[in-house]
Order: sequence, then structure tokens, then C-alpha cells
Amino acid sequence: MWLNHSDLGNIYPNQYIIICGGAGLGKTTASKLATGLIKEYNKSLGPSNGGIKFGPDKMTPAALLKRFSESVKTFRLNDRPPLQQSALYLHSTELATMLRDIGGGTLSDDLLKLYDNDDCFEKETVGGGVMKIPYPCLNFLGDTTPAFLSAYLPAEASGTGLTARVIFAVEMGEVQMDEELPAGDKVLRMRLIQHIKRMHGMVGEMKFDPSAKALWSSTFKEIRKLTHKFPDGSFMRNFYARKQDHLRKISMTLSACRDNSMLIQPEDLEVALALLSDVEPFMDKIFGVRDISKTNDAPKRIFDCIPFAPSEIEEADLINAVFRGGMAGQIDSFEAMVELMVRGRMVSQRRDETGKKFYSKISYLT
Repeated sequence: MWLNHSDLGNIYPNQYIIICGGAGLGKTTASKLATGLIKEYNKSLGPSNGGIKFGPDKMTPAALLKRFSESVKTFRLNDRPPLQQSALYLHSTELATMLRDIGGGTLSDDLLKLYDNDDCFEKETVGGGVMKIPYPCLNFLGDTTPAFLSAYLPAEASGTGLTARVIFAVEMGEVQMDEELPAGDKVLRMRLIQHIKRMHGMVGEMKFDPSAKALWSSTFKEIRKLTHKFPDGSFMRNFYARKQDHLRKISMTLSACRDNSMLIQPEDLEVALALLSDVEPFMDKIFGVRDISKTNDAPKRIFDCIPFAPSEIEEADLINAVFRGGMAGQIDSFEAMVELMVRGRMVSQRRDETGKKFYSKISYLT
């Protein structure tokens, strides 16, 4: 199942989701409930089934590619030539075991490239020659703590590559939990497994219903506008640069959950937007970053990054120094704080002939 993305190729509904929270908040319980349904569906098909292929909890990059090469499946759709896809599902109840190097390098680089779904992923392995994975489609669900992410992906790396392709579902507070996990509704469970079976058999191109095109167009323009409100290199800037892809993928999934029409309806987009809006406010908190508009020492951080005259710093370099040092938020808040420093004659501002701004601290020493 795919959504055509003009000359850039196809988008698949695969997603990388990381559930992040402290110990005892139910991360593993939540992810196992979802993954358990898929495994139960596979079990219902009997041994040697053609169900949803899983990867192991812990593997080297070479082992991942080998597992991928074993998952290639050929589909036939009407009068079209046979279609191939390599689909795999990874679930790690502790992300550290998945991402740490256990020999042969880490998975991070391969996860990044596989997410982008090139028509064919190629990699030369030591002793294994060139491995080719046709039309890879990798779904990844992982559980972890803020402590691991802050150590493995510190604030200065939080806006790069892989993290911008991940949806982080973050729970930073306390969660009310029952002493024992409820048994659940068996009838509902069977219905969900039947839906998984139906969706697993869906093949073909998904499209936006004509009634959804206007909403998608306005949503896309709003996302692009908001992208530039975040500092270059920050996690949220990079996430918003790819938010339209997250929306497409979630909307495709919601459409498939509803029926086999292969059409994305306006309500699919609306629900996808609501789901992302629920998790966005907490996503960058897990990297140890703080909101510049709600941090008391933010003006001091800005001031400390500005040199005394006659030395000076260009505005773009100042923004990078502040926001790559563990701060998050929008450029507007940064600009307002710098403007107050200029008005208070703590800092001087100069523009060159191209309009670029430069700042330096004012020294009153003689």
C-alpha cells in the first residue's frame, strides 16, 4: 500500500514510534498489548504462515538486512506487473538493546535510510557482498526512558536525521495503574485481529479523496509556515520539516483501519492532526531541552553567548549557540529577549550592508 508523492516516489504507511517515560509508567505494557495482537494474528495463520514478519529485539546491522532480505514478498494487482516489497516490524521493549553497538556498528544510520523508503536499499557488508532490499517498509516500535535518550541522543544531536523521523509518545508524569491488567473484551480482541487480517491483505495505491484535497493543501501550507518559527537545527524545526510525511502516513493508516476504499477522507487528516497535536508539546523535552519562553535564565544564556565589543557575533551564530545548547522554543521569544537587551543598552546591534545583524556586549570600562 502506498501514496504517490509526485516525482519524489511513493510514501508507505510505515512509522517509527518511541514510547518514552520513566520506570513503571506502563511503556512495555502498552507496546506489548499492540504487538500482541499482531502476533496473535500471525499465530492464527498456522505454522509457516505468510503473516507479518518480525525482527529480533537485538541485532547487528548485517543481521537486520539479512532478515529484511528474507521478508521479500511479491504481489499481483490487476493488470500491473508484479510488485515487490520487503516489510519488517521491529519491536524493542528497551530501546538501548536495539540501538547500542553489539558488534558491526549501530542501527541508527540504517534505520534512517530505511525510513525514507528508496525503491531499493543497497549496502555492502563485510563478507556478505552487496545486499539489496527492494522497496523496504520498516515499522519500528520502541520503549525507553528520557535518561537513555539524553545520553544516547543529547540535546545538540536531537534535531538531526533519525530523531526527526520518529514520533515520540512521551509521558513525563504519574500514571494511574490497576494492580492487575484487566482481562479485556475478548469479542473486541477478535474483531481487532480480523481488522489486522483485512488490512494485511490490502494492496494498491491509496489516494486523497477529492473532499480531502482542500484540507490537505491548507494543512501543508500551515506546516511549512510554522516550520520557520523554530530555530534552524533544532529538534522541532526538523520534525516540522517532515511533519507532512508523518501526517500522510498516519492518515493512510487511519483510512486502512476504517475500510478498503484506499481513500484518505477529511476525518482521517483531522484525526491524524489531533494525534500529533497531543504528543508535540512534550516531544523535545526528552532530550534535556527547555522552552526558552518559560526558562528564567534564558536571557542570561543569550547574554553569555554574546562577546564583549569590539568582538561581535552574527545573529545566525547566536541563535545556533543558544538553541543547540539545550534550549527549545520559537525564534519570536529569542528576538524579543535580544531586543530588550538592546533597549536596555546591555547589548549593541549592528547591521552590515546585506542586512545581517551582529551583536556585542557594551563595555562601560574605561
